[in-house]
Amino acid sequence: MIVYQSENSSKPYNCDIIYYDDFSYIAHLHNDLELIFVSQGEIEMTVENQSTLVKENEFALILPNQIHSYRTVSESSKVLVAVFAKDYVPEFYHTIVKKTAGSNLFRMCERDRDFFLQKIYLAQSPPHNRLWLSICFSLACAVFLSTAVLIESEHESKSKLLLHRMLGYVSEHYRENITLDDMARALGYERHYISRCFHEHLSKNFKQFVNEYRINYAKHLITTASGQMSMTEIAFASGFQSVRNFNRVYRSLEGAEPRRQLS
Repeated sequence: MIVYQSENSSKPYNCDIIYYDDFSYIAHLHNDLELIFVSQGEIEMTVENQSTLVKENEFALILPNQIHSYRTVSESSKVLVAVFAKDYVPEFYHTIVKKTAGSNLFRMCERDRDFFLQKIYLAQSPPHNRLWLSICFSLACAVFLSTAVLIESEHESKSKLLLHRMLGYVSEHYRENITLDDMARALGYERHYISRCFHEHLSKNFKQFVNEYRINYAKHLITTASGQMSMTEIAFASGFQSVRNFNRVYRSLEGAEPRRQLS
């Protein structure tokens, strides 16, 4: 399952900073940048099917629309994760918008690292201090650029932009009876090109992805709408046209019947 985070793809000056213990996160993507810092332990970071070990005191910067996931591989981990909009670093964004990086990893010298960690902690308290957030993110991006090998990839950039639009379309219309033809017409592309893009980036077809997206939303409703919605209502609210089809797809993906968790 690959999760498209629409909330981290469209809000001006979006900024979400969280400190995690024993950090792991499923494959996902968004249009914002994502910065991580491992203060304790080691995590395995997978970006576009390439896995890398991120060790203690190392940073990693995920560029817009890169599919990525994390998994703690040491006994424990402590990780700072900051997802932030390109508004904070416009010059950096213009530098990398049509490029890919040979590696997402980088390190800061101790002085810069301590400055970053101190200021990012103070700047995140509501109301967010945009100036200090911009300074912190600009510092991290500048250090990243000082060691990164950037590769010109205009075709890849266009392909990722299309993927962003496709996933945005699914996130807006998955409750409807949408088809690949519907999306191709809405986005102004040939059906076979859209289909090929899905396979290239997600290793699955349109129908598989939409069903996974619907089941993921159904699981959210099963967990959060306890007693407020019947399973039939959840099935239709998730975009399925029949309860029978909902049950069949749920069993296929989850290996069990849909049911509420007992408290």
